[in-house]
Amino acid sequence: MLSTYLRPDESSTPDPAPPAPADGLPADGLPADGLPADGLLADGLPADGLPADGLPEEDRPADDPPPDGPGEAALPARIAGTLRRHRGAALRASAGAAVLLGVTVAVDTVSGTGADAAPGTAAVSVTQTPAAMARGAASGAFGASPAILDLQDAQGQQDLIVRQALAGAGAQARTAAQAKARAQAAKAHAAHVVAQANARARQQAARQQQAAAASRSTARDPRSAARAMLAARGWSGQFSCLDALWQRESGWNPQAYNPSSGAFGIPQALPGSKMAAAGGDWRTNPLTQIRWGLSYIASTYGTPCAAWAHSQAAGWY
Repeated sequence: MLSTYLRPDESSTPDPAPPAPADGLPADGLPADGLPADGLLADGLPADGLPADGLPEEDRPADDPPPDGPGEAALPARIAGTLRRHRGAALRASAGAAVLLGVTVAVDTVSGTGADAAPGTAAVSVTQTPAAMARGAASGAFGASPAILDLQDAQGQQDLIVRQALAGAGAQARTAAQAKARAQAAKAHAAHVVAQANARARQQAARQQQAAAASRSTARDPRSAARAMLAARGWSGQFSCLDALWQRESGWNPQAYNPSSGAFGIPQALPGSKMAAAGGDWRTNPLTQIRWGLSYIASTYGTPCAAWAHSQAAGWY
């Protein structure tokens, strides 16, 4: 039946294969295994992906001759141009993909976003502050969440407050210790002042007691007191003259009084009130009377013996 539909010049015999060209390439320019005779793959790249010098044709300088060995020179001009275009596009795409991958990793690290980010969350927020970006980088780099970082910040602030409180307590303790030391020093000074005052009071009381004892002794024996006063003035050899003079005037009686003249006391001062220059107790104290009498003799006669000589000649001194 099929033969009725065939032309007279057609038959069921299959067409014979076209003869191979003289260069060993079929009509489409590639052998049956897809590899041309110069080692190029079907996409125009050699087996290692780049020409012999490692540069694509469009990146080679104009004055740089093509690499030696089998390559595009062995292909027809149309196929060689197509291969060069495909190779350049592939290299540019690879470089762009590498740059995009690096930028994506950097942005994910800074912003803290990545594969675990919630759907609908932007990869980069332009409104983030540097502190927030640093927090995100720290959380992304060390695996700590913002909640953990906030907890660490709170702990740090609490530690700071504790240290400040301890420092303040130490300062207060030092201030209290200094105040206590000052109070103790003031107390010790006051005790020292009181002790000195008590010592002076005791010394004064002792002197008063000695004076009272001397007064009593002088009252009983005024000659002994007069002898000591003469020695203090350098008149140790004058006591016999003084003793004779005052024995004649008053008998060494501190209460002796001459009614005719008003003379009073051991030296018979006229009037007796003159002896107030030697002490307010001139009426009762023999020492005050003796001290005044010696001063009068020294200023008037020079020595007790000179006064005694005048008394012997005139009957008074």
